[in-house]
Amino acid sequence: MTTALRFRAPDLAALTSVTDRLAATAAEYDRTSAFPAEGISAAHEAGLLTATVAERYGGPGSESPLRPASCTHWARAIPRWR
Repeated sequence: MTTALRFRAPDLAALTSVTDRLAATAAEYDRTSAFPAEGISAAHEAGLLTATVAERYGGPGSESPLRPASCTHWARAIPRWR
């Protein structure tokens, strides 16, 4: 028996605060090559890490209003992507 994996729905209201939190520490993590565990945990707790997962794999799918917004916010949060 196969059980479908379902991800929690992304919290759109948390997107800006989570990316601001990541952006505030990104340069330091880039300098030290450390893993930003706290920021990744915050993104996970808000359901943001699965925002672009296709519906057939348990995600919100490409119709999610968060999909384009998440890419823009992540690019703003991570200096190397600029």
